[in-house]
Amino acid sequence: MVRVILFLLFTSLMFSLTSCSSSIEQTRQEEGSEDEEIYVFDDSPEDKPEVENESLEKENSYFLIQIGAFTTRRRAQLFADESKNKLGREVTVSYSSDVNLFVVQVDKKFVTKKDAELVRNQIREKEEFKDAWIVSIEK
Repeated sequence: MVRVILFLLFTSLMFSLTSCSSSIEQTRQEEGSEDEEIYVFDDSPEDKPEVENESLEKENSYFLIQIGAFTTRRRAQLFADESKNKLGREVTVSYSSDVNLFVVQVDKKFVTKKDAELVRNQIREKEEFKDAWIVSIEK
């Protein structure tokens, strides 16, 4: 009987130690995090068909070109500094609570998606920025 109890205790202990951890992870906003995660997006979001009539675009929105997203401000800032030199454009780092990441974006607001697409396509000509995508922002 004692062996059965010990076996059950041992089995339950092993099960609890090897079970999965929570799937919700908090974004590390600390500057000096030793164990950093980098999100790499395999595919950029699908581009919607171009708007034929620009008057259909919302007057209370604008478009930005995003070139990266990181879990720490330090990594985002390093990428932004490198990108500024490679692109010859100003870039900004900001925290997006929508995705819990520090996003790196070209520092220019576009009134129309078509204008943003033209610049995004120029940026995509550089291999390291081939995944740049357009983000719509509501004012």
